[in-house]
Amino acid sequence: MRLLLFALLLILSPNLAWAKREALVIANANYAAQSPLANPANDARAVAKALTATGFTVTPVNNASKAQLEAALRQFRRKAAGAEVALIYFAGHGISIDDTNYLIPTDAQLMHADDAPLEAIKVTDALAMVSGATRLRIVIVDACRNNPFRSRMVRGTRSIGLGLKSVEELGIGADTIVAYSAAGGQFAQDGPANGNSPFALALARRLPQSNTEVGLLFRQIRDDVLKTTGQRQEPFVYSSLSAREYYLNRTSASAPANNIAAGAAPAVSQSRGAHPALGDWKTDNILLCAPRIRVAADGDKFRLSQWNIYGMRSDSNGFERKTETQLVGKPIGLEWDSLGVQGDVLTFTRPFNFPCEYKRAPPR
Repeated sequence: MRLLLFALLLILSPNLAWAKREALVIANANYAAQSPLANPANDARAVAKALTATGFTVTPVNNASKAQLEAALRQFRRKAAGAEVALIYFAGHGISIDDTNYLIPTDAQLMHADDAPLEAIKVTDALAMVSGATRLRIVIVDACRNNPFRSRMVRGTRSIGLGLKSVEELGIGADTIVAYSAAGGQFAQDGPANGNSPFALALARRLPQSNTEVGLLFRQIRDDVLKTTGQRQEPFVYSSLSAREYYLNRTSASAPANNIAAGAAPAVSQSRGAHPALGDWKTDNILLCAPRIRVAADGDKFRLSQWNIYGMRSDSNGFERKTETQLVGKPIGLEWDSLGVQGDVLTFTRPFNFPCEYKRAPPR
C-alpha cells in the first residue's frame, strides 16, 4: 500500500517526479589576500533557499580554500552523476587569464599570472562536475566583479582581464547552461551592504517561478538586472539546449508536462532512415514503468509496443521523429509522449509520469 501511495504521488506531482536534482552553492567572501566581500554569503543563502523551494537538494560551501573547493567539487560530481538536473552556483571573485575563466578560492595569492592554474579553479572544470546529469546541466557564476588581484599580479606574457570573459561558447556540452552575472569585461554590482547583488536577487526571485521555460527564465533575470542597474549590468548566458522546452517548476497542466522532458510538436515526420530508438528495451523498474517496450518503424512514423508485468501487450501508433535522438507523439490525450536516446539508454516520458529509463534487450 505504501508503494502504491508513493507511485500515485509521483504521478500527481510533477516536481516529485524528478528522480534527483542536485545543487552545489558556493560563497567565497573572506579572501586571505584581499578585503572581504560583503554579500556572497547573503547571495548564496538566497539562491539556496530558492533552489530548495524548486526541489533541489542543496550542498552549501562557504569560504573554501583551493583544497576545500576541489574536494567539494569532487564530492558533488558523484552526487550529480545520474541526477536529472545538476547546478553549481558560485559567488565570489573570478578572473580571466588568456581567455580562461577562473573561480578564486579564499587562500589564493595570485602573485603571478602563471599561478592561476595552480591556485584557482577553471570554470570549465566546474562544468565537468555537472556533466553526469542526464537532462540539464547549469553553472551560474556570480563572479564578474572587478579583479582585485590584477594590480599586483606579474603578467609575464599573459593577458589579464578586468574580470571574467565570455569564452564558454566553445564546447560546453549538450543540454547545458552557463550563466554569468555580467557580460564579458563588465563590472557586476554587489548591492547594498548586508543585502544581495542585483543578479542574485533576480535569480532567487525567478528560480521558483512556476511554468516558465528555463530559457525564458534566464532572459527574465537578464531584464531584471538591467532594470535594477540602470542598464549598466547585463547578465550573459551561453546555452546548448535542444528544441525541447525545459521547466524547473511546472505546476500547471497547460504547460508541457514532466518539466524537462516535454516539448512542442515535432518539426518533421519523415523517418529518414534508422532511428536509434528502434528495437527492444527493458527496465528493472517494474513498479512505475512497463517492464519491456519495443519501438518499430510504421511507414513514415513509429509504433511503440509495451508489455505489462503480466505479459499483456498494448500499442501506441503515430510517433514521429523530432530530432536524431528523439521521437514524440500524442496517441492519447493532448500532451506529448517522448522517447529519447542517449548512448545505450532510452528514456520514455509520459505526461505527469516518472521518466522511465530502459536498456537494450534481445527481441522477444
